[in-house]
Amino acid sequence: MKYIIAIISIMTLSSTVLFAEEIFKTKQQSWPKTCIEAGSYIIGKLDDSYIKNIETTKFRKLRRINDELGGTIQSYTGLWDGNDELILSCLERDPEKSPAPNSVSLLIIEEAWRIMHKDELDEKKRKEAEAIKAREDKRIQGKEEAKRIKELRNKVETSEDIKLQRRKDAEILLKKMNEEEEKLKEKKKNNKDINSLYNIYGNRNVK
Repeated sequence: MKYIIAIISIMTLSSTVLFAEEIFKTKQQSWPKTCIEAGSYIIGKLDDSYIKNIETTKFRKLRRINDELGGTIQSYTGLWDGNDELILSCLERDPEKSPAPNSVSLLIIEEAWRIMHKDELDEKKRKEAEAIKAREDKRIQGKEEAKRIKELRNKVETSEDIKLQRRKDAEILLKKMNEEEEKLKEKKKNNKDINSLYNIYGNRNVK
């Protein structure tokens, strides 16, 4: 009889162990495997009051929520039971964080906060992208404007150089004309003097 009882006890214990293992395996299958999945998971598991608290808390102050809810989140997501895949995924968010469950649960809370504020964050990213583009456009526009101004300045300088050269050429030409005119006057004067002498001496010879 004792042997029968012992065998029944062993069978019962074995069944209990197998049942516990099956429950654990089922629980493992339900664990989230990525940080994003974990964030969505706890949003669906936590009470509305906790969700509202996460949503309305500023990002940099989420640590105090982790002090209150960290243990629950760690239990929900298997952080103490070997859910290494989730731990590694969360550490990709912030490699400098500790792999300890308490540290990882904070990363999960932060991920849940990002999911709740997705539209706001997307809008912020859009505005930042627009601001970057505007600065880049302004930089390119300024560069193009500087190039255009430089080209105009070069054209003006070239035009001034041409004007200066033309003025110099005109001055040289005018000087030559004046010299030719003086020579012509001198020549006329010499001719007049010769004619005068000729008239004087010619007339004397005739007499």
